[in-house]
Amino acid sequence: MAQNTSLGPIPPSKRDDSEDVVWALSTAEAMYARGDREDALKWLRRAAEAASEGEADDRALEIAKAASDLAAAIAPTASAVPPPLTTQSLPAPIPSRSVSAPPEAIPEAPPPPWVGA
Repeated sequence: MAQNTSLGPIPPSKRDDSEDVVWALSTAEAMYARGDREDALKWLRRAAEAASEGEADDRALEIAKAASDLAAAIAPTASAVPPPLTTQSLPAPIPSRSVSAPPEAIPEAPPPPWVGA
């Protein structure tokens, strides 16, 4: 099959790759070039699967390794993950206020019977 010269993390196709492997690698390369790293990874994994199904085990391993490297490269870094919340990192609670009408809107209640009789 066709031989391409990939400069990114997507391995180039080889002459003895099956049509499915070449197609998946080509699609992965196009997705990667567009900046769609997640889809590139999916297609790279499909290429590894196609190579395995075609009983090209060494080639499947080579492509799977490239997929693993790409997955590690696009995974969020440890510093990008926020630390877990603790009680010390939570803001102070806002005091609750009872919701009521303004004083002028509340009718005055009559005095209890024991007052001022």
